[in-house]
Amino acid sequence: MLRSHELGIAKPDPRVFEHAAQVLETRGEILLIDDSPQNCRAAEAHGWTSIEHHDNASTIGELRQRFD
Repeated sequence: MLRSHELGIAKPDPRVFEHAAQVLETRGEILLIDDSPQNCRAAEAHGWTSIEHHDNASTIGELRQRFD
């Protein structure tokens, strides 16, 4: 797997999300946790689900709400 700096692209470039989906070999649901609202919006525009990370407690709470 190539890292984004090796690809010469980085979030929020849509190609990053396409590359990650190929590496994961999925077109199914993918969840991004990121502290950048811009990156979360870009992931969602690519069909992913995202959680904007503010702190561990709120991110864990959000994960529990979605997956419990």
